[in-house]
Amino acid sequence: PPGRVAWRRGAAAAYALTHGMPVLVKPSMKAPLATVELVRALHEAGLGRYVSLAVGPGGRLGGIVASDPRVRAVISYTSPQTSLALRRLAPRARLLCNSMGRTIAVVLPGVDYERVGRGIAARRLRHAGQSCASPAWVIGVGEAYEPVVDAVLDVFESTPAGDPRKPGAGVGPLIARYLVEKAERLAADAAAKGAQPLAGGTAWGLYYPPTLLEGTPKAADVLDFDVPAPLLAALKAGNPKEAAGVADSVRYATAVEVYASSIRDVDEVTGRLEHTIALVNIEDWDGVYARLCLTPSSLPEDPASIAQPPIAGLTLREKAKTPPAEEDLY
Repeated sequence: PPGRVAWRRGAAAAYALTHGMPVLVKPSMKAPLATVELVRALHEAGLGRYVSLAVGPGGRLGGIVASDPRVRAVISYTSPQTSLALRRLAPRARLLCNSMGRTIAVVLPGVDYERVGRGIAARRLRHAGQSCASPAWVIGVGEAYEPVVDAVLDVFESTPAGDPRKPGAGVGPLIARYLVEKAERLAADAAAKGAQPLAGGTAWGLYYPPTLLEGTPKAADVLDFDVPAPLLAALKAGNPKEAAGVADSVRYATAVEVYASSIRDVDEVTGRLEHTIALVNIEDWDGVYARLCLTPSSLPEDPASIAQPPIAGLTLREKAKTPPAEEDLY
């Protein structure tokens, strides 16, 4: 199967097709196979006359396509820097961008720690940590910290990195060697400043073993850089106010997930966030209904279906700011 990345691109293609637009698909230079397989599947489904695969002059192809006046819309899964460049190149086209970034998971006392921790770990390891929605940092508040870290560690220790074509491997390769070196550098810096690396082991080739940084200090560089690798930094906060402060200080976080047992607890964190999209996962549905001024019958789907980790159930605020440029990956 094409995989989750191709599924997202398939959803984008479906959006364009259902609005009467033909689709030109540009594969990623670094991971093109999934997109190629997606386009092949669309052709086999009889949509070949509407969908074309563009393979061309490296990283410049996106700009060429976006600047063509015949292009009505561009749907891009890319970095914030590339998104801004596309906006300059395609002023007349409708541009839908899903910029890369990572998520902070804030866990408050009173939730099912085992369930939440295992969900966070599983999502961190998806696509070897290279998913744009992957939680790269987890903040445990008070008594929630240790049990959540233990649950994450259980998953990491039982999920080895290796060739995905061979039995037993749970985490595949990164797309480039420099990402392995970056993860090693950030882990070493955190350890030098007091963090304790758990699980993990020695990286080799394009493989970086799942690594948990327990007790990550606020001065660690891992809080200042995007981490597209199976590396998770765990921090402890004494209260929701401190957790919100740490979350706001992480420059490359594009969203904050809040796991709590009540809407009041959620407010303790989200009410103090300055720049991030807040996604909450709670079971206090009376509080949710009151916040949204909705009745259960007016919701588009069964709310219980969005209460299960790792799916986020409610967007409370949208104040995302573009993270600063770290390096030109293209």
